[in-house]
Amino acid sequence: YGDHRDLHYPLRRQRQMCIRDRSKASKIYMEYCFSCHEFGVNGAPAPGDKEAWDARLSQGREVLLRNTIFGMPPMMPPRGLCEACSDSELDDVLDFMIHGAGGA
Repeated sequence: YGDHRDLHYPLRRQRQMCIRDRSKASKIYMEYCFSCHEFGVNGAPAPGDKEAWDARLSQGREVLLRNTIFGMPPMMPPRGLCEACSDSELDDVLDFMIHGAGGA
């Protein structure tokens, strides 16, 4: 998925997520995101689904993060219902889902 990083990602996101970030992102994904994203509920893109994420990334990475934070009624609730998650943690979870559980 290097094309995403070259075209859409701010420089701060061009790093490989560290193990701690990936572990926390994975836990947040499993607790708050899995039930919709894993099964495509309301068109939610599955982790690592390059085609689905490419379509969304064409709007810009910042738009994806904003939609994650503020939600996309009626499909996605604000913050994916993770009110305790920081914007930075949601950003890490977004990377986790874009690149799939195996990382990129």
